[in-house]
Amino acid sequence: MSDFMSTAHLARNTVMRPVWKLIGGAPTMTMREMAEQLGVEIEVVDRFWTSCGFPKADPDTYMFTEQDAQAIKEWNQEVGEGALARNTVTSLLRAQSYMADRLVLWQLEAIVADFQERMQLDDTSARLVVLDEIDQYIELLQSQLGYAWRRQMAYLLLNTNREVEMRDAKAAVSDSYPLDRCMGFVDMVAYTRRSSTMSGAALADLVQSFEMACRDVITTRGGRVVKTLGDAVLFVADDLLVAADIVCAMVDFLNSRPEILPVRASLVHGRVVSRSGDIFGPPVNLASRLVDIAPRGQILMDATSAKQLRELDREGLFTVKQAETADLQGLGEVEAWQLTRGKTDGASKPLIRRTILEILPTAAKE
Repeated sequence: MSDFMSTAHLARNTVMRPVWKLIGGAPTMTMREMAEQLGVEIEVVDRFWTSCGFPKADPDTYMFTEQDAQAIKEWNQEVGEGALARNTVTSLLRAQSYMADRLVLWQLEAIVADFQERMQLDDTSARLVVLDEIDQYIELLQSQLGYAWRRQMAYLLLNTNREVEMRDAKAAVSDSYPLDRCMGFVDMVAYTRRSSTMSGAALADLVQSFEMACRDVITTRGGRVVKTLGDAVLFVADDLLVAADIVCAMVDFLNSRPEILPVRASLVHGRVVSRSGDIFGPPVNLASRLVDIAPRGQILMDATSAKQLRELDREGLFTVKQAETADLQGLGEVEAWQLTRGKTDGASKPLIRRTILEILPTAAKE
């Protein structure tokens, strides 16, 4: 018990320096005092705080700084001025906080794992070292986040502009599912059974290796990762040929990696709606059901998407052939088609259409 208490005391003393650096110093206000200073109801401050994903705070506990007050003031002004609807401003706050929560967890765990490996430390010792040294990395992590956000937003704006330019009149009035997307799932086979027999470290390494490999293939070949689900990844692309290239490359690459479980995949083209960074619609459900019935190492498509791919593929880069008709839950009987590569030289040549690097020089000249 004494060893535990000394470790806990050491951790608490160690962590206060970076914590105060991050939140703008030692807390000087309660929630009630901050509300009075800002001239707002305490419910406004509470709404902001809980929208950030934090537990409800005692209104009379000293836990806020001037930095918190400034953030709440800016948020409340945005709501009051009406440039965006209140629900939209709050939604953006939730989105930023949700992504920040995932990001800082990813960053911290990556540094802990690094210290464990390089210094040959146990988990507790590695975390104590991180707590002691994390303030050395704060500025770098913040600046890299700002850079990544600016570049990602620029890339998304250019892609959105291109999509709008290419829409026809019929698509413009189809608001229920306005986005034309090609989406695919890649799923590790027998993940549940195998994961139950693995150590925590081995399972974490498996999931990380799978996710990083998928992200690398998807992004370098012109797609975007929508979400990861531990043993599965959902991606989208704007072009069916590009999407087919991505999913074939992923299955080939992942099945060549002995440290990753065998995979299977699906690919569907259709119209979806996007909310909160995710996509929804019948094609997403169809892709999810198809990957569930795909045999190990195979890629399944629905008949409509397979026909569209065959019509677009004038160079014979891909082959589609009828696989089976399956009764899928909630969808009824669906005719599945198997996708494979056609010409072998296509595997090493990404089929990215227009990238941001091609668009920017033209925009600069204009």
